[in-house]
Amino acid sequence: MRFKKIIYIRYMPLTSKVFSDFYMDEASKSGVEVEYWDFTAIFFKNPFHTEDSSHLAKTRKFYCYLEIEAALKAEQSIQSTLFISIMTFEARISKLYKLLTKFDCQLAVFGRNMFPLASSNKSQLFDKILKVNFPKLINFMKNRMIHKDMQNGSIKNYDIVFLGGKMGWLGIGNVKFEDISKVKTIKVNSDDYDNYLKLKDAENLMNYDYILFLDEYLPFHPDTSLFNINNVAEIC
Repeated sequence: MRFKKIIYIRYMPLTSKVFSDFYMDEASKSGVEVEYWDFTAIFFKNPFHTEDSSHLAKTRKFYCYLEIEAALKAEQSIQSTLFISIMTFEARISKLYKLLTKFDCQLAVFGRNMFPLASSNKSQLFDKILKVNFPKLINFMKNRMIHKDMQNGSIKNYDIVFLGGKMGWLGIGNVKFEDISKVKTIKVNSDDYDNYLKLKDAENLMNYDYILFLDEYLPFHPDTSLFNINNVAEIC
């Protein structure tokens, strides 16, 4: 099925990197209408002090679930619209996904940029048990509930998974492999490899030997705010 429109949904403002990494420009140039639905105000009390490149795509910002429901009701030809989630599948998105399920939205997600994990041993398992606390236990129980919601149909499974690599599905969030294995899969590159293809024939900026340091986008990675992770201090 060819979709006439793609709506990207996320709980953070649009950035130039997201615009590039998730092929928004390519989709628009191919004749598909592209929108970005920003749910930041619904999920987080304090605004992110991050880049907001809403000018790159037609962006709609939502402030409550009633606004989302009204927008879904008003969406013409919703069955020819693909909603691409750029959010981790976890308990906090359950209410939103129930709403998308109510309108039988065609839902897709990217699973990529994941590396195989080392097999666990007893000491690692014991360390995990020692790190358990009440907030983590509550979050675990909520994530168990979202799986039950999938089983009883109140939250639909994804219709399409854009998968990069054998272990890419792990990047989707708290999903089970048996659920994702039933979904239509479209293979994609990692965004790093796409960037390499764009730059591989570029002229070198330096004509002498040098060392290139690759980091993990610290101290600016948005996950520190999303998951209350202690940040790395910025060094000027």
